Amino acid sequence: MVNPPALGPFRQMYNTSRFRFFLYAFVGMFCYAWFPGYLFEKLSIFNWLSWISPSNVNLVAITGIQTGLGLNPLPTFDWNMVTTALDPLVVPLVATLNVFAGVVISGVVIAIFWFRNTYWASYLPINTNRLFNRWGTAYNVSEILDSHAVLVQAKYQQYSTTFLAPSSLVQYTFYFATYSATISYAILYQGQAIMAGFRNLIRKTGRKTASVHDVHSRLMCTYREVSEIWYAALNVLALGLAVVVITAWPTSTNVGVIFVAFSVAAAFLVPVGQIYAITGISINLNVLSEFLGGLWTPGNPLSVNFFKLYGYTTLANALPFISDLKLAHYAKIPPWHTFSAQIVATIVSAVVCTAMLNYQINKIPDICQRFDLTPPGIISLTLIVHANSTQKDRFTCPGVNTYFSASVVFGSIGPRRMFGPRGPYSALLAAFPIGLALPVMLYFAQRRIFWLRNINPVMLLHGGTTWSPFNLAYIWPAVPLSLLSMAYLKSRYLAFWAKYNYIASAAFSSAIAIASLLIYFALQSNGIELPWWGNYADSGCEKHACPRLRLTGEEYFGPREGEWV
Repeated sequence: MVNPPALGPFRQMYNTSRFRFFLYAFVGMFCYAWFPGYLFEKLSIFNWLSWISPSNVNLVAITGIQTGLGLNPLPTFDWNMVTTALDPLVVPLVATLNVFAGVVISGVVIAIFWFRNTYWASYLPINTNRLFNRWGTAYNVSEILDSHAVLVQAKYQQYSTTFLAPSSLVQYTFYFATYSATISYAILYQGQAIMAGFRNLIRKTGRKTASVHDVHSRLMCTYREVSEIWYAALNVLALGLAVVVITAWPTSTNVGVIFVAFSVAAAFLVPVGQIYAITGISINLNVLSEFLGGLWTPGNPLSVNFFKLYGYTTLANALPFISDLKLAHYAKIPPWHTFSAQIVATIVSAVVCTAMLNYQINKIPDICQRFDLTPPGIISLTLIVHANSTQKDRFTCPGVNTYFSASVVFGSIGPRRMFGPRGPYSALLAAFPIGLALPVMLYFAQRRIFWLRNINPVMLLHGGTTWSPFNLAYIWPAVPLSLLSMAYLKSRYLAFWAKYNYIASAAFSSAIAIASLLIYFALQSNGIELPWWGNYADSGCEKHACPRLRLTGEEYFGPREGEWV
């Protein structure tokens, strides 16, 4: 049957077709999205615990959603915020719980760092992706660069090294551990499957063997396959264009950056792809690309960003493309149709994203950052610490701020100065061997203790990477919804769950996207606002992040002037 009835909650039979259910869910979420998105914006960030005492530094640090750890049992009524870290209707329950556990564990470490003033953390906000100087104010990278955006050692020694908030410290630590854990996890847990796949690829028997035993492969054999030559040609074309971009414009970047970064992405493609296939969560290579790029070209932030572009973005885009091919395989879509659709979509998205970026930069005043022309000839990307409190459209731009901070830490200053033997954060590199060993220890422990098999070490560590500026409030709401969907409905009403669960996720996401576009372009961009309490920004330490300890007069923290590496 095309539309079989399904037994669902309240012991009712549900005959609504998937398409009709999609329309119902879409319209319902589209109408509801106007409340947290425009009519009552405090529903999106429901900071009710911080409203009790907005100026209480410790209270806001623990419960605050914008500047704190987000320990709030009811932090949001906005589906867009619920799905920030992961979609509870798509990601398996075990993966969701592992990520949440990682967030909780790392949150405890952040709080310990902040209250014990570890790495001078008490002089900084507890959770932010911004950078700070030795006076506890926003780091002005223009003070240490020349007109070509290259580090000047004398200026650096005279001004200040960079200090990271405790959330950023813990986030980088968990990133380092996640990358090494990914390798050991793939070898131990998926090593046999990976080797079998490579053997089949080398022998060119993978498709023939699968076609004998797999019904999907037998059905797909009726369609003409896309030759590997086409994929190889696209790779060569993309690499050629990258070389042209690097060499034809003043990028201050060596061509070798492209090939090294591409090799890093290729090396992690299979391990990360295996984890993505099992958990629905992808491990991104942004920090690893920044780290390696900073070692390759220290003191050159532009080169580091190019390394990150070709290392991180290559893998981040490869996995969804592979996922599309897998979906098309099960949906019996001809391979050439899928391949053509991916090419067209890539070109269209590149044009649209570039146009939207130009619109944001040129048409939205004071978006995310301010530009200082000091010294002459260089644009200082000195981020306003609380730009979201003054920007009229409240564009907080967390990704942009993280990108800027990383370009300073790993590019302008470099990982050797920050994490090297004489660097202030050298101890954080211990996370690499710890992450490598964790899956090994857990692998053997799971053979003896059955319940440990529910622990995924990579997902556990990945949870600790979700900070700065996100927090518990962005992951906790997904937990009860995942329990409802993946544990209750799936176990009791499997047919109902299979029929409607993923349709609901697609409908909600689509409705949020369309509603957000209409709200911004029809109302907010034209200055049409609703000035009432439900739309006012938070006050106190949620508006301006507060440190636990304050400096007075000429005081500063950290090493003495000129003593940093």
